[in-house]
Amino acid sequence: SLLAGAGLIISPARAFSRKNASSLFGINPFILQNPDAVFVMQTNINLKTNSSAIKEAGLSFGRSVFGLTDDVGNGIPMTNKVVIKPNLTCRSRSSTGYTIEKSMGIVTDAFFVEGIIESLKELGFTSGQFYIREVNCPDDLEDGGYLDMAERTGIDLQGIDTPVTELSPDKIQWVDVPDGVCFKRIPYLWPVNAPETFPLNISKFKAHGMGLTLCAKNLQGT
Repeated sequence: SLLAGAGLIISPARAFSRKNASSLFGINPFILQNPDAVFVMQTNINLKTNSSAIKEAGLSFGRSVFGLTDDVGNGIPMTNKVVIKPNLTCRSRSSTGYTIEKSMGIVTDAFFVEGIIESLKELGFTSGQFYIREVNCPDDLEDGGYLDMAERTGIDLQGIDTPVTELSPDKIQWVDVPDGVCFKRIPYLWPVNAPETFPLNISKFKAHGMGLTLCAKNLQGT
């Protein structure tokens, strides 16, 4: 709310339609009508290790934000792939005194992401429509609980730190950058930025030497 000058609180009880027969899904209309606002959803999670409460918060968040719609102007086809980008940066496992619990504040919580996935499944999405791709420290995905979460939800999770020149073409989605200064084309891990995909960027609110990078820098991991 400090960034936008105003904070608007979303109540999970005020979710919009989630049961109609539409072939489109979309964002809560109230959010769309307030593009300059920062929305805050309050939770009652007592501990960062309370996985069931964190998953329930993700489920409530998803139910509040996403729903079915007949708005062809803003709706997204239910046939689209959902590409989720949590913040899955390196956890510094080689550091002295490293523990999983101490490093939890570095990454997006896997149980919160799981709750959001389950909320979208309630709309009619299937497990095979969800993808997570990450180039940073794929060996850390297990400590973050993401391998277990992917097994529980059935999503397609891949950590790929192979140089782009050594990847097969079907693993890469090239995107042109019109009038680009540093890049004319950027390679992403497919299906990030591929046609008929919906990006869901779930950054991590944390201290950082660069300030608040939020969703912008989070995309660097794709």
